Amino acid sequence: MSAREHDFLRVISGEARGAGPMLARAGLAAVEPLYRAAMCLRNKSFDVGLLPSRRAKKPVISVGNLTTGGTGKTPVVAWLASELRRATQGEIAILTRGYKSHNGLSDEAKLLEQQLHAPNEPSVRVIVDPDRVRGAGDALHKYPEIKVFIMDDGFQHRRLHRDFDLVLLDATNPFGHDHVLPRGLLRETTAGLRRADAVLLTRCDQVSEVALAAICGRVRAIHPDIPTFKCSHQLTGLRPLAAAIASETNFPVESLQGRRTVAFAGIGNPMAFERLLRQAGSDVVGKKWFADHHRYSTNDLRELRSLAQAKHTHTIITTAKDAVKLRALPEAELSSPQEILVAEMAVRFEADDGDRLIAAIGPSLSATAGP
Repeated sequence: MSAREHDFLRVISGEARGAGPMLARAGLAAVEPLYRAAMCLRNKSFDVGLLPSRRAKKPVISVGNLTTGGTGKTPVVAWLASELRRATQGEIAILTRGYKSHNGLSDEAKLLEQQLHAPNEPSVRVIVDPDRVRGAGDALHKYPEIKVFIMDDGFQHRRLHRDFDLVLLDATNPFGHDHVLPRGLLRETTAGLRRADAVLLTRCDQVSEVALAAICGRVRAIHPDIPTFKCSHQLTGLRPLAAAIASETNFPVESLQGRRTVAFAGIGNPMAFERLLRQAGSDVVGKKWFADHHRYSTNDLRELRSLAQAKHTHTIITTAKDAVKLRALPEAELSSPQEILVAEMAVRFEADDGDRLIAAIGPSLSATAGP
């Protein structure tokens, strides 16, 4: 998250006070009805058939958001792809728009390919195309063995018919400050939840039970019958940057206990990443947040090393998504006295919520293929 993005969030959340932020909020609020009206008109056009949805020839499971910013979607997509591969014993394809892709592959796509590669299992194909209808057609032409599509970030991409709509809500900010863009972070009004088949609350361990109950109550008020599931993102281990795609984790999470670290990331919700490190016992003495999907340079690494030196630590820690971009730098630039560690994360469901979610999706896996 860049300084500009941070300042913008402080304005729309109301945290920033004074005449300037108040005027900015007023200006954004003046534009908000135009965006809201456009989104409502678009959704209504799909609802009544004025804008058509195209069916793929295989079932489509959508994983999406109501808000912009990071809801922890990539680990959920990876988990779902792995579970559906096991359930179907067949190939799975992930349809992604490839936001800020480089050489035809986005950061999330590269990370998913790395995490889901399993030599003795059916393949998980990652298909990058902003037009998910075209992407699905091209994928089936090239890989006819595909059993199921997972549409990444697909809740608002209504041109492709989906057989199951899973919406993720980040428990730390589920409703985007209760305003649609640009006044808030909502991509559409919360009424959009009425067309969802299930809601998954993420980062549940970072809020109180009272806050979780309030979120669930609000969801039920919008869509009384919708099943709601809960999960958290869990640190599973650490590895040196040079071994970021190795099959085994080199350091346990416990090695962070009392360890002075400098954290950095270019993701949608870096504060959630920092909270995970602190929950694991790390003493985060310095941090630097870059814009989401930031493309790292050697100067960035030099600044991070200088920060670590100033904070008297030899440990710099980042996310697996950032590691994908860092590994594009010359190998000589990655070696330094300060050790860059990559935090590996996975989804942890509350009780049996993971099994119940797969059971809810199950009937959609036999959906009738379209034309």
